[in-house]
Amino acid sequence: MNNVKHCECCGAKIVEYKHVLNQGLVKALFELSKHKMPMPLTDLDITRNQWTNFQKLRYFGLAEKEMHEDGSGTGRWCVTTTGVWGRSWGCLL
Repeated sequence: MNNVKHCECCGAKIVEYKHVLNQGLVKALFELSKHKMPMPLTDLDITRNQWTNFQKLRYFGLAEKEMHEDGSGTGRWCVTTTGVWGRSWGCLL
């Protein structure tokens, strides 16, 4: 804990959070990719653990929430281009 860094402006401790891409997240991404269209998480066959950690797929750039043009969310998720290795189905309505 000797490498603790603090903000120069306010003195707050700077914390780095590390996340790993694990088998459960990959399985959840695969389940979403089977539909080839934006889907609500409730329609996916995923575990509770996969559900609660699904936003980590957004952190890795593999999935994203579908958005209306006005910036509001639709409640559905889709696989990003990165998540399907070059194929994109698009997420903007």
